[in-house]
Amino acid sequence: MTLSETGEYNTGASHSLVNLGNPHKERENQRTCKSEPFLKPKMSLSRVIMQKVLTCIHKSKIQKSPKEEKTLVLKDSNKLGIITDNNKQNLPQKNQNKSEQCVRSQQESVNAGGLRIPRKVWENLTRPSAKVILDPNTANPTLKLSEDGRSVRTKTHKEFHSSQSIYEYHRKSAQQYNGWMCVQAKEGYSTGRHYWEVDLKGKCDWRVGVVKESAPRSGFINLNTATGYWTLRLQLGSLIALTEPITKLNQAPPAKLGVHLDVEKGQVSFYDAMRRKNIYTFNTEFRNCGKIYPVFGTVETDKPLKII
Repeated sequence: MTLSETGEYNTGASHSLVNLGNPHKERENQRTCKSEPFLKPKMSLSRVIMQKVLTCIHKSKIQKSPKEEKTLVLKDSNKLGIITDNNKQNLPQKNQNKSEQCVRSQQESVNAGGLRIPRKVWENLTRPSAKVILDPNTANPTLKLSEDGRSVRTKTHKEFHSSQSIYEYHRKSAQQYNGWMCVQAKEGYSTGRHYWEVDLKGKCDWRVGVVKESAPRSGFINLNTATGYWTLRLQLGSLIALTEPITKLNQAPPAKLGVHLDVEKGQVSFYDAMRRKNIYTFNTEFRNCGKIYPVFGTVETDKPLKII
């Protein structure tokens, strides 16, 4: 700081003689006095490459990662199909019908303890409804059929010992049961799909299923798959499938039983029609069996078995 001619201090920059003689030197001194800017240290080449690789991987995941979808896996024999929520609506109508058939096939082939069948699949399953009428010429003489042939019960002691019942005890035909208390339907099936339901509410003993035309019906033979019967039986509170040997089904007996027969596929499926759940499915072969008839059995006198 210097004193000017006016007596005031001059606050401007002062220069030495050396500096005045060499202005370039002065500019160099000014540069050295100023603070240098902070330079970010350069990354090593390996770190730069690694960062680029990680960035590419992150972008690739964002592009390729699909939106979360719920999938429904359908199994049909040896086929496996997958339908997602996103593409289900875009399927042609023909393919949607095929997918429903796959679901139906899956429900028919699953054993006891299956999931509740979707309503649309259930409607397709029960659509081929069969009107089953009982054949009095095949009924055991101890059974009493309703006039419309849609229900059956065991006769009371008094009813059985009437003169008519004693006369009926002699076999009318080779198709009549004279051992087990059974009766079959008038109409049998050699092709197609057929469905019927039976009201079993409150009953403690029954037999429901199908029988091949050539199966034996006389005496107390085993009514199981070995002799041409595919039936379920409720006996002493236990629900069983009459396979060879028998298959115990650890579940409560249904109040309403649905029976689905698919002759070409060789399947007889039983359903709890109230809960829309599969109980059991027989997989067999109906070649050289002739016609397949619905068959029923009961021993109770006060609670008839009713075909719905």
